[in-house]
Amino acid sequence: MADQYVVLVTGSRTWTDAHTMHDVMAAIVAEHGPGRVTFRHGRCRKGADMMCDRIARQLGAHVEQRPADWDVCAGPDCTPAHRKPRRDGATYCPGAGIHRDAAMVDEGAHESLAFIDPCADRRCRKREPHGSHGATETARMAEEAGIPVRRFPEPRQVIDCFTGQWADLSSFGPSTVTMYSQLENRTITFPSGEHGFNWAKSLIEAERAAVLAAPTPAEAKRIGRRVTLRPGWDEVIRYKVMRAIIAAKFTRDSPAGRVLLDTGDALLVEGNTWHDNHWGDCRCGRTACWRPGENWLGRMLMDRRVELRRGGQRE
Repeated sequence: MADQYVVLVTGSRTWTDAHTMHDVMAAIVAEHGPGRVTFRHGRCRKGADMMCDRIARQLGAHVEQRPADWDVCAGPDCTPAHRKPRRDGATYCPGAGIHRDAAMVDEGAHESLAFIDPCADRRCRKREPHGSHGATETARMAEEAGIPVRRFPEPRQVIDCFTGQWADLSSFGPSTVTMYSQLENRTITFPSGEHGFNWAKSLIEAERAAVLAAPTPAEAKRIGRRVTLRPGWDEVIRYKVMRAIIAAKFTRDSPAGRVLLDTGDALLVEGNTWHDNHWGDCRCGRTACWRPGENWLGRMLMDRRVELRRGGQRE
């Protein structure tokens, strides 16, 4: 089969997008001819491998399966304690999969297709967004071996530090926020989004005035921690206030709005080190902050970005 165009396929066990996989594989078969294309995969019982197998046969292409030998230790570092138990009481080598993947790469290929979902391993403690481990590592090895790799879906940019050119994405950003206040029945210009958010926490006029007069966003936040919270703030109102501030700050004609649109399709994550796993995602390294943050600010910013692209101006 020396004249074969060999395609190494790797992917996540959770992969379900058969349409994308079919379109990509069909284009390769159409270019080289069904009898001259071989798709090589690792024969996992579910996900991308089995989907690839089925589609390749439908297209009339050749298939090479490379199942892992889970009963044999993958290398010299695999000690008896390293082996994991099966439900039937036998044990297996957890390194057999990556050992098989390395062997597939060593066989060589004209190109590699990587169909990678986000990591779904509940034991994984990586904080940054990343793909499933086995498929990601196989794609990396293929690239190191000089095999061109095409990834699906296309890699997405992640903006997780709201500083520098992205400073306006932060509530501490330099842009002022002008909006109408029902509490005081007037239009107010806040020095920052942080001023506006903490100002809205209280129904007491003197407390709101202290927040508004704060010289910096950090001071506004500090004062806001001591005000008397209005009823329903944590449950509902804080989310409405934040969305209203974002709508007023990020318009199609504002500097902040242009910054938001310049983020393209990037994933926006308010990464921080001050233990805020509600509005953002804390990366301080402490055990208490290992769980991924809810990232409400990033999610609301991405929602607003969609509105701006559609031409909507939410009031």
